[in-house]
Amino acid sequence: MDTDGDGRTTIDRVCAGSTVAAPLIPGRPGVPFGCTQVPQNSLRGDPFVQLNTRFGWSHGIREQMKIRLYYEMFNLFNRDNFCNNFGENANSSSTFNQPLGYCDGYGGPLRSQFGFRFEF
Repeated sequence: MDTDGDGRTTIDRVCAGSTVAAPLIPGRPGVPFGCTQVPQNSLRGDPFVQLNTRFGWSHGIREQMKIRLYYEMFNLFNRDNFCNNFGENANSSSTFNQPLGYCDGYGGPLRSQFGFRFEF
């Protein structure tokens, strides 16, 4: 049975006028079946933003000896990157538009490290 008028037997998108915070789901109180649905992927997550950087210093001790010091920072903006890994089922209010994980392991808090290298 096509309950939302899009030719499918399942409700796969929310109605036009929905926001991320207040989705309008067909069949819920005040929302009619057969409403105009939002375009696919229009309520998706945030864009991927990440900046990694490295600062280094090198000093020659003798002709063939050097010491190198460096400081690296990963995810400099300290931003969680979920990409499009959000709950998509509008009927499940507990997971709808909630992050389900990071982008292929990228994300999480700012990380940094010091290091040194002695070359001879």
